[in-house]
Amino acid sequence: LSYVDPAVAFPTSWSGAGDVPKDAWDKWDEPFRVSYRDYVRIQREKESGVKAVSSALVRSGTYEKLDPAHVAASHLHMGTTCMVEHMAVTMQSRFCRFAPTPRWRNLGVFGMLDETRHAQLDLRFSHDLLKQDPRFDWSQKAFHTKEWGVLAVKN
Repeated sequence: LSYVDPAVAFPTSWSGAGDVPKDAWDKWDEPFRVSYRDYVRIQREKESGVKAVSSALVRSGTYEKLDPAHVAASHLHMGTTCMVEHMAVTMQSRFCRFAPTPRWRNLGVFGMLDETRHAQLDLRFSHDLLKQDPRFDWSQKAFHTKEWGVLAVKN
């Protein structure tokens, strides 16, 4: 950046760069480089696997055979993991903006997309389970509650 002080553009408190010198960041090589095309292809394959597993679980009637304690735990799990995944999107978006190297910022974009996908998967599974139990709407409601377990996870 020629028009602004790098310390202003990438404040240490947001970038996490600490005392690592700029030339070290310039030399940093992100080993998991991926193009958008490759990312989409890989995620499409993963989505096919998720759909297959989900369909198999529905056909097997696994939910109907669960112990009530496991069902209650799954309500909490769906609400809190969806929230955590959503919070991870925010964290990754900070990397997209404040990371001290373009490689890391690019990695943040794919990380943000991936965390969005994870949150959507939790919402999808919960939505599918609404047919068996209306309490799975918790995955939508949990983020906006003051319930102590959710507040503990959020904080």
